Amino acid sequence: MPKPSSHRPRPTRGSQSGFDWSSRVLLFAAAYYLTAQIGLLIPSISMVSLFWPPVGISVALLFRYGLRHWPGVLLGAFATNYNVGGPVPSLGFAIGTTLACAVMVRLYQRYHLNPAFESVRDLVVLVAGAVVGTCLSAACGAAWSAANRLFPWADAGHAFVVWWLGDAGGVILGAPIVMAWSYAKMARLRRHGHLRGILGSFGFNVLVCVVLYGGVIPEGMWSIPASFLPFLFIAWAATSYRAWTAMAHVLVLATFVIWAIYRAQGPCIYVADPSLRLYSSWAYLVTAALIAIGLSGLLAERDRVEHKLKTGEATYRALVHDNPALICRFNTDGILLFANETFRHTFTLPAIGESAKLTRSDARKPLIEHNYFQIVGLAQDLYTLAQLRDIKQTDKPVLFESKAVAADNQVHWFRWTARAVDMASSVVSEYHAVGLDVTDQKLAEARQKTLEAQAVQTQQYEAIGVLAGGIAHEFNNILTGIVGNTDLALMLVPSAHTARTMLTDVMAGAQRAAELTKQLSLFAGRTTNHPGPVNVSDLVRSAEGFMGVVVPRRCPLKFELAPEGAIAFADEAKLRQMLMTLVTNAAEAMADEEKRGEIVLRTAVFSIGESSPARQWVNGDALSAGEYVQLEVSDTGSGMTTSTLTRIFEPFFTTKFPGRGLGMAAVLGIVQDHRGAIQVQSQKGRGTTVRVLLPTAHATVDRQTPAPIPRSGRRNVRLSEVLGMPQPRPV
Repeated sequence: MPKPSSHRPRPTRGSQSGFDWSSRVLLFAAAYYLTAQIGLLIPSISMVSLFWPPVGISVALLFRYGLRHWPGVLLGAFATNYNVGGPVPSLGFAIGTTLACAVMVRLYQRYHLNPAFESVRDLVVLVAGAVVGTCLSAACGAAWSAANRLFPWADAGHAFVVWWLGDAGGVILGAPIVMAWSYAKMARLRRHGHLRGILGSFGFNVLVCVVLYGGVIPEGMWSIPASFLPFLFIAWAATSYRAWTAMAHVLVLATFVIWAIYRAQGPCIYVADPSLRLYSSWAYLVTAALIAIGLSGLLAERDRVEHKLKTGEATYRALVHDNPALICRFNTDGILLFANETFRHTFTLPAIGESAKLTRSDARKPLIEHNYFQIVGLAQDLYTLAQLRDIKQTDKPVLFESKAVAADNQVHWFRWTARAVDMASSVVSEYHAVGLDVTDQKLAEARQKTLEAQAVQTQQYEAIGVLAGGIAHEFNNILTGIVGNTDLALMLVPSAHTARTMLTDVMAGAQRAAELTKQLSLFAGRTTNHPGPVNVSDLVRSAEGFMGVVVPRRCPLKFELAPEGAIAFADEAKLRQMLMTLVTNAAEAMADEEKRGEIVLRTAVFSIGESSPARQWVNGDALSAGEYVQLEVSDTGSGMTTSTLTRIFEPFFTTKFPGRGLGMAAVLGIVQDHRGAIQVQSQKGRGTTVRVLLPTAHATVDRQTPAPIPRSGRRNVRLSEVLGMPQPRPV
């Protein structure tokens, strides 16, 4: 039990006047003398009283106010015994009593006796101190009496026992009454409304004691069980208001019992031997005191334990419910038995019902009655289910991840730690699990992988661009000589000469090689731009004739063009080449499908901000804030797989047998030359949509200089972000 700081004896102040000290000494002496008169009323055994209350009163007062008041005990004991054996024996009795009281007070202070008696330990300390300390007073009293011939030495042993019992009984009966009442808080009782109940119990106790020991019951009608009726009030007071109220009931009982003994009656009147009757009465009163103190201490300990349990439970609940982690318990069938607030807020019944496909009756059940495996998305994870079923109490926790629909109707990832609940039974019946929402971590990991793949792609494109630019430059040098010399040869060779046909084939092949070199130069960014205002809608309309030849007849062209404002600051020739490439690709995708479809061309004007989704497009990070013209080519053709979509801008990559794989690479080069962005969305069997953003002629960014736009060989291409980006809203 902790040391009670509020129940220690009051320290003596050094500034206390001698008058205050002497006044207390006289009061202590008077209290000893007056309570001794009660003990003298009881018949003696071997000239010694079997009940000696002044020793207990003196111990309580010295414990409360300090040992420096010991002269009051000495003076009171001397005055009490002066009329019995004269001054010399009285002085010896007073010295023995004073020493015994001092020893008991020191023992109680040393072992931190709580005067409120709020534990069984306090009862043990009280009884042990009384047994040890009163041995000193009994030994001094018996020896001093025999030495002064108050009784023979042969009776000294019996006198020691009676003296010891009398002083010990006085301590056990008297000291707790004074100690407990000196620390009682009457104001708290009045505030809580307990005073009325205490006074009522006192009234009934007094009434019962008057009936039992006041001569109301005739001697022939006395019964042993009736004498224990006051014990009921003592027990009730101990359970309801603790030691100080219970000891007040003991005081009432002791008063009536001592008065009955004085009148040769009492609770043990049925005992024939007078001495044995006194011993029985002593045991009766001491038992009542021990019951009051012991029961009070036991219940006080129970209250402290209950308070600690409630406090611990409240702390545990606060930690569990306020924890950002998902904490739950479930049985072997997966039925939830407990879920903290975070778990309840993360998984709501509508979201669970949709993801776990619960029936209508299941959806009406409380959350904790649903299946944990269905809620967190583990119903089909046979491996994890097998791990949990095989786990034992001594095993390490099982770590696993799950994916489920949360309260926001979004798919979340969770990382769980589950283990068997440590219970007395060797058979596992419950599990508890702690989960963390790792959705952000998963998304960050996916973004990191995407960035790593983009970095690799960027390095590859940079190397390919440098290689393509070098090849295009060298091919141009070679083709210059071939085309020039072939042209001169054609001028010199007559039209009927057989070599003219060969030279014509050479010229045609050189022109095809020049076209290929031109596309390589576009991809490598080594061409010269001649930008200017271009009405993209008019450009699309002007190319309708050519597109009608390329597109199959069963797949009509559909135009949704902005009526005005779609004026881009671009190189018209390159823009036309880009449009032809996109339409040709769409037509070829439609040619692979036998069903009827359509190709849609759209133009619109968009305003791009700092957080626009278009910044996630390919080359979108190069966009400046301002207005842009969007050109969109959409088809309902065969579409592309994800693996094909991630490689569409690679030079020489193609899925068509006669293709060269430079069309989309050239488109990307044109877009980057104009500081625009491109997005490609495609799904196998559902078609493809290509969107291109080009700066407007009156944009806020600086595009007024028609000089060539310098481009480095490095290219920030973000291929994975081509997939599935949201389409901006047209103005």
